[in-house]
Amino acid sequence: MKHLLSTNAIVAVLSVGIACSSSSPSAAPAGTDDAGSDDTANPRTTSNSKDSEEEQVGHVFYYGVGASGTAPATIFATARFSRPTEDEPACGTSTIDGCKVQANPACDAACAEGESCYWTEACKSVCAVPPTSSCAPGSSPRLSAGGEWSCKSIGDFLDAGVVTISRSGESFSMSVGDYATSAGATEPAFETDAAYSVNAKGTSEVSAFKGTLKTPRALNSNVSSAPKSLLESGTSFEATWEADSDAVTVYAFGALGSASCKATDSKGGFTLSAKVLDAVRGDAAKYLSVYVSRVRETRVSGVNLSGSGWKQTGFVGLMSTRTENSTVRK
Repeated sequence: MKHLLSTNAIVAVLSVGIACSSSSPSAAPAGTDDAGSDDTANPRTTSNSKDSEEEQVGHVFYYGVGASGTAPATIFATARFSRPTEDEPACGTSTIDGCKVQANPACDAACAEGESCYWTEACKSVCAVPPTSSCAPGSSPRLSAGGEWSCKSIGDFLDAGVVTISRSGESFSMSVGDYATSAGATEPAFETDAAYSVNAKGTSEVSAFKGTLKTPRALNSNVSSAPKSLLESGTSFEATWEADSDAVTVYAFGALGSASCKATDSKGGFTLSAKVLDAVRGDAAKYLSVYVSRVRETRVSGVNLSGSGWKQTGFVGLMSTRTENSTVRK
């Protein structure tokens, strides 16, 4: 089954503030599977869809990110509507001990002033200046083997109008245009294990729909107590949390790249092996970030999309994640 929202999108959220380069300057470490999809370990998914093969045509995602045992410090939402597409293969990806690892580009020599190391479309590491202009909605910058930037289409994204998330008389709205829109959300507050109403007014491109978005329970994980010894090569880390029955992914970010590891929520733990962490942090690591993310999804079926020369009916995933994170530094 194809899905709109890959964990690449979640990783992009989680890696805010973590330096990394790729063939697209705005892209974050990739190479992971779809969040909330049917092959995710033990997802708690409810649906009014009678067709298990119905494809995803959109998502509304509500994020709460912060330290373990505290209210989320970062709260925001995203929404996107498009016909299903396959994820593009990511450069520098490998699978190690059950985790998908993406290496950052590594140029042979230090880049000149004003340049950075990027992946090209052919997955070669080269030094290049950042693109000087932004791409239109629905496209992103790509670097050719010759070091030239161009814009490449990444999908036919549609205007869904205003999407509102509300609870207990408080609400905020997003105007979802051609691509994807995110909004800082101060009201309603992100409450764990709670229900929020989602109302999309719809346009000629996306039909109106209503549904209930359900946030997951807090993880109460141990990531905030990750020891500084994790900066040493050859060390592993067992991430633990209070078990439930949603979808959990454990992430690690370091100077050399990132790792994403699907875990079974009901087991309440996952070990990031030394091999995985060595591939991410490298020797003489100065920092290592560990994230544990729990995703809960409900679905609204029968949503109609109408693009340029095509029409499709499918489900919209109403998804929410509670993420707990910590960074160990020298």
